[in-house]
Formats: sequence, C-alpha cells, structure tokens
Amino acid sequence: MKNFTICLTLLAVHFSVAFGQTVIANYTQQIDHLAIAREGNVVWLSAPKEGVLKCDPAGNVLERYTTANGLAGNTVYDILIDQQGRRWFATDGGISVLDTDNVWIQHPFYVKSLAQASNGDIWAAGYKTSVLDAVSGIWTTYDHFEYDLKVKISADNTVYVGGKRGMAVRNPLTLEWTYYNTYYYDPYDGYVYDPVKDFEFDAQGNLWVIKDYKLFTFADSVFTPVEESLLIDLPNTLYAFPTAMVKTSDGRLLIGTQNGIWIYDGTPIIQEVKSGPGFRATLDFAVENDGSFRFSSDLGFSFYDGTSFEHYFPGNHTLKSENVFKILIDESGRKWFLGNAGRTEFDNTLWAARYGGLADPIGLPLDASFEPDGTKWFMNVSINGVHLARLQGDSINIFPASITGLGVFTRIGWDPVKKRTIFKTSMTDSEFWYHENDSLKSFIIPQSLLACEGLDFGCSNGNAGEIRQFFISPDGYYVWANPTGYFYTHQGYSDELMQDTIVYSCGHDRYPCSSPSCACNNTHYVAFDNSGRTWYASDAGIYVYSGFDGIPQLYFTVSNSGLPNDTVQCIVFDATGRTWVGTRNGLAILDTDLNWTVLNKDNAGLAGNSVRSVAFDTDGSAWIGTETGVSHMTSTTWTTETPTAANQLAIFPNPATERITIISENEPITALLLTDIQGKQLQFSEGLQFPSTNVSVDLRDYPAGVYLIRTQVNHGWKWGKIVKY
Repeated sequence: MKNFTICLTLLAVHFSVAFGQTVIANYTQQIDHLAIAREGNVVWLSAPKEGVLKCDPAGNVLERYTTANGLAGNTVYDILIDQQGRRWFATDGGISVLDTDNVWIQHPFYVKSLAQASNGDIWAAGYKTSVLDAVSGIWTTYDHFEYDLKVKISADNTVYVGGKRGMAVRNPLTLEWTYYNTYYYDPYDGYVYDPVKDFEFDAQGNLWVIKDYKLFTFADSVFTPVEESLLIDLPNTLYAFPTAMVKTSDGRLLIGTQNGIWIYDGTPIIQEVKSGPGFRATLDFAVENDGSFRFSSDLGFSFYDGTSFEHYFPGNHTLKSENVFKILIDESGRKWFLGNAGRTEFDNTLWAARYGGLADPIGLPLDASFEPDGTKWFMNVSINGVHLARLQGDSINIFPASITGLGVFTRIGWDPVKKRTIFKTSMTDSEFWYHENDSLKSFIIPQSLLACEGLDFGCSNGNAGEIRQFFISPDGYYVWANPTGYFYTHQGYSDELMQDTIVYSCGHDRYPCSSPSCACNNTHYVAFDNSGRTWYASDAGIYVYSGFDGIPQLYFTVSNSGLPNDTVQCIVFDATGRTWVGTRNGLAILDTDLNWTVLNKDNAGLAGNSVRSVAFDTDGSAWIGTETGVSHMTSTTWTTETPTAANQLAIFPNPATERITIISENEPITALLLTDIQGKQLQFSEGLQFPSTNVSVDLRDYPAGVYLIRTQVNHGWKWGKIVKY
C-alpha cells in the first residue's frame, strides 16, 4: 500500500481554477407551442410557462414577454392580431393586449381562444364565453358549458363555440344560441364527455369538426364522420389524430395532426404532407395570403411554401427527454440522445423527437450500441414490452424478451474482439446473448469461474444479482456489476470456457464495504483508458485499477481531489488525454498534469449540474447530457492558472481555524476573490476603498476544507491556497 499512499499525496496538491470563456449552447425539453401568429416581419410564438416569443421569420428570438414585463400569465393559449394591429394574448392569468404604442391593457378573463368578428367585436372562450363590444367597450358573458375550448366566427358572423360538453352556435340575426350536446350520463361512469376541440368551414360550405380526435362534418344537428358524409378517404396513418384546423386564402382546408398535415381541396382524397420526423403535433396555424403557411409544434415553428418545409427552433426546446443518460454519435455524425422519456436525434440541421409506439418501436430505449458497419441495437421498452430492436438503414427488426425465457434485456455492449454485439439479461449474472445468422444465441459462463457459488444469492438475479452496468474493454474483457458491488470480468475469446474470470467488491482500506447499501457498491459507469486501466464511477468517487485484481491503484473523492461531488455518473477520455467526469454537482475535467477544472451552471452555463453523459463530436466539440438538458460545448480549451513562486501569496496562519491575513509586499490589494476548491465563489470584494498590503479574511462561516484565494494587485493577480481545520 506504500505506492498507493504516495499517489494520493501527489493528487492532493494539484489544483487549478478555470478562467476564460467556453462557448456553450443549451437544449432543453420540448414544450407545446400552443399558438402562433404573423404580424408583418414578426412571428409571435407561445411558450408554455415561459410567456410569448417575438421572433423574426428565421426563428431568431427578438424579445420575450412574461409576467415580469406585461403578460397576465406565462402560459399563452392563443394569439390574435386584431384589425387595429393590437396583439391579444389569451393566458392562464387573463387576457393581455399590447397596443400599437406597446402599452399593455389587461382584461381579467381566463380564456383559451380568441376571435374577432367583422364588426370589430372580440370574442373570448374559456371557463365561459365573453364578447367585447367594439363600440361600447363593454364585456358580455355567456355561460354555455363547463369549459369552452374554442371560438371561431364564420363569414356571416355566426359564432361557434366548442367546449367540453359540446358546441354552441349563435345566430347573427336573432342573436340566440343553440346548443348541441356531445356528452351523456352513464349510471356507472357518470358524465362521459366528448369535447369539441376545433372546427372550420371548407370552400364548399361544410363545417368540419374535431371531436374525440376524429373528423366529422356537422349538419342538421348531426355529427357525421367525414368518411361517410363526404365520402373521403383519410390517409391510413397510425396515430394521426387531428389537432387543429384552418382555411387558407385559396379555400383549402388545413388539418394539423400528430403525424403531419392533411390538406383538403374538395377532392375525395386528402393530401398528406409529412412535416418531418419527430414532430408530435401541429398545434396552431398562421396562413399567408399566397397560400403558404406557418404552424407551431412541440419543437418550435415551421414554414411550408407548398413544396418544402423550413423548421425553426427558437429557445432550443428540442429534446424529447431533458434527462439524457446516454449520447451516441453514429458514422454519419448524427447524434442520438437517450433520455428517461424517449430519444432525440439531431443530424446537425434538424432535431427529431421520437415517441415510441407501433409507429416507432425504438422510441424509448434504455440502452444502445452502434456497430462499426452502422447497425444500431437498442434495448427498448414499448407497447410490445422489453425487447431488442435492430436498426439497419430504414429497416427495423424486433427480438422480443420472450426469446430469453424469464430474463429481460438489461444492457448492450460491442465486443471489439469477437466483433459482435453482446446483450446482458437479468436472468443470471452468467448468461449472455449475441446475434448470429439472424437469430439470438446465448452462452453461459460456468458458475465455478464466477466464484459466487458460496454466496447467499449465488449467481442468479434477484436483489443482489440485478445487473446495473455492463461494459466491454478494447481488449475484450467483459465487466458487469450488481448492487452488492461485485464485479465480474471475463475475456470472451471462447464461448465454451471463459478465462480469467474474477469476482470482487469495491471494499478496500479507505472505504471498507460490507453492506449492499454501501455507497461504493453502487457503480454507475466503467471506462477504459489507453494505458489499460479500468475506471469505476461510484457513489463514493472514482476507483482506478491497473487490472482485475480487486485492489485500486488510485481513488478520487471530494476530500482528496478536485471532484465536486462523490457521486460520479460517467467517465470519458478525450483525444488530448484529459478525463471528463460527470458528477451530481458539475463536470470535472482532469488533465494530464493532474489539474482539475470544474464546469457547472454558475461558472460555465451548463444546462444542469447533474452530468450523466458526455460524447465528443468529429470536430472535437463536446455534447454533455444532464438531468435538465444537453449542452454543446464548441470550445473545449480554456486558460488555467496555477500558483507559482512569482505570483503566490503569503498567507498567515495557514492552515487556519478562524481568520487569515494576506500579505502583499509593496503592492496594495485592490480586489479579493475567495472560492472553494471547485471554483464556487464565496467572497468577492472589488475596488476596495482603502487598498492595503495586509488584508484579513474571516473563515469562521466556512466548513473545514481547502479553499483558493485570488487577489488583484497593480501588476496582475496573486494566488494562494488555504487549508481550514
């Protein structure tokens, strides 16, 4: 253990602090952009809980309005540009109007839909339906249904209101309302509702209605499916539920669905236009006089000129799941972001969110591995259960978990020696599967080689045998772990007899572990460096082994290194030899000189502090997956400053318990920065009123540990490291 102690001593003295700028773009969870409107060269786009965005036609955000600068509520359901050019926003806090002088006017109505009649009256539908008389400026309210969802006005000024319980129609001559209920009472289930969500007239005068996510026409008080009333063949597309409708200037009917846009021009066949992969739903339309249109979605907004689409992503709300646990980059440079709620793809131009289901059987992968020839394997959860999916080009093959008996697939890895993908199941710790001749085959490692026969749980699954992680080294060693901290390794050159199989736990002198709940037993990641060492990421820091003998050469924790947190979730090595470590409290980077740099939300603008995955692009940039989004770091170089004899401070006493004095000979101190070892700012004093060569710093409010102090003098900055007991 003598060499081990020396290594720790060396590690403890190499710290550095990062300065300079890193270039970071953040991408976060998709949101439903419920409303869109066009005003000259401005596109207004709603962003739930984030107000409304004022964008240029190319999607660049010019301004954001929230409750902090005028909106009544931060969730905007509808946007109306009226005949006078005023902007009306239906929010969860009321109606907000921004007039042409940019003065806000508020109306205390909770509404979800707005419309203007030809006489200038403003109609609003929400809990109730209200109308603002354009002449008197007086509101009148009508109590139709329990909840009104949509209001639209026809060319003859007939008012249509759709709601939770049906549709109400106001005659423009008699001003009387007629109600058409779409609910019924069931003695067992109570009231069963069939909401009317949208409606629009086509060029032939037929009133189309979206009810129960299906299309109907409405005539003579009857709702009839359009397939029957107009003898229309609807596109045979899975999950193409209608969501919104509008009529263009040339009389075509646009129908937004969850899988594209349908266009009806009066012919018996509806044209289906795919807006692109990953668009969950068309939520609202903004039509132009030339027949082109924009529409909002969960990604942002898009423009269609009749031939092709252009997509824009204001605010970078592009991820299906912002909790990204794995990032892969394929042979074409396409990025694959695997998250807890689904996957997202990015081809360097367009973002595509995947949702799973029959139309996409690899929408919810729990793990994935890409082969050198481009074949992609996914361990997936869908309505088909837990299964393997193989993607080759556009072809998908499914291998159900039932193939493995009682086991389910848990982890996937590429074996570079055997040149095949290996699948680990939960059946036993000794069972593996691989693909050959278009079928799955298994092999079992003899339990005598696993050295677990004498343990209470044996080599079966159950609590102790649950497989948490599975990795394969460049030279073909398999490493997998269960919650007890037992790692199994073997070199898979022979399917009949696995050699060099070893079992051990992470217990050692520093952190002895005997309980399954011990922190160091919870392994999150295993990485292999170019020196043949194996790095284990755990809840008790990092353990580095030169082989598989169960004795770590090195370990890194908060107490002896620059790690910002002992829970380490991923470890990746870049082309320059640096080690990137994702923790629960930031990204730590260890360079070849054993200097640590910590990046987080505060000092670098990361999307989140809990870093779960890192991948390097072909241009050397880094993609960083966190629990609250993905960061793209286009510059992975920065300036580090380390104390030297020329710029080091004189600090007394050091170590200290309560207070220190900093002495700067002949150079008054004009500024002072105190940080913890990860670079978090604790004290900052700039432009000291009475510069002095002696400055006292109170440490009593800070716990024991190592701190860095930086002072500004005439010729630059001086450094010091403080140890507080």
